[in-house]
Amino acid sequence: MNFEKNIMKTTPNYSIDDLSIDLSFLEKEKETYSEDSFNPNNLKVDDISIQKAIENIFMGNSFKEKDVAAHKIFELKYIPKKRGRKSSNKNGQKNKKNKKEHTADDWDNNLRKIQVHFLNFIISILNDVIHGYSTKKGLTFLKFGHSDKKKVSYNYVESLKKKSIKQLIEKLEVSKKYKIVQLNEGINVNNEKLNHLSKYSWFNVFANKSFFELFKMYYNNREPLKYIFFGGKNIELKEDTKNFYYLLQDNKKYEEKLIEAAEIVYLNNN
Repeated sequence: MNFEKNIMKTTPNYSIDDLSIDLSFLEKEKETYSEDSFNPNNLKVDDISIQKAIENIFMGNSFKEKDVAAHKIFELKYIPKKRGRKSSNKNGQKNKKNKKEHTADDWDNNLRKIQVHFLNFIISILNDVIHGYSTKKGLTFLKFGHSDKKKVSYNYVESLKKKSIKQLIEKLEVSKKYKIVQLNEGINVNNEKLNHLSKYSWFNVFANKSFFELFKMYYNNREPLKYIFFGGKNIELKEDTKNFYYLLQDNKKYEEKLIEAAEIVYLNNN
């Protein structure tokens, strides 16, 4: 199988250039709250707003301000919480039936699932490439720390999308669960390996691939990824190198929303 041809199938058949967003429904939501109640620290996810935003996107015509459109997709999920006392029943107990909890089905949690899974995939596939070219021990990279992987604010995600694999390794901290990291506090172990491997041309070619290029590989038209063709070699991926297909298999309940989030946020190469 020609891997490059397979990857080409993953490119979404729409662009943010072709989208428009109707934000009037959100403005009406805001009017129901006092100005001083709109505090960024008191935010709550509204699934209906997300769904309306997605529906309005695909009904639109032209929208030239790419970054603004992408930003709105992130912002639309938030509405301010009402201030004041919570309603109670006749026994003085708080009513629970109207309470909306922050569930795993929320937009930010779906983004987090994808981002954590993808950043783990980057390290795994990079190690598979290294094993395909070198038999030396101690050259494999360690996974990134969870605190760096789980951030899904608009600015943070956009900053990641602009980086190459090599730049991600330089930027993100290594997970503190590894003993070698615990023994070498303050030292980025991955950076030391990066410095050593950067003298090999085959490594630089792969490590200089962009976030977007790797995400297309990871997405792979939502099909399993078992090997890649790189540098004239068929490189078989290890069992723990799991692409987007396996994330969907583990989260069947949220499959549609995960696909929407991946295509709107990560496959939108602004």
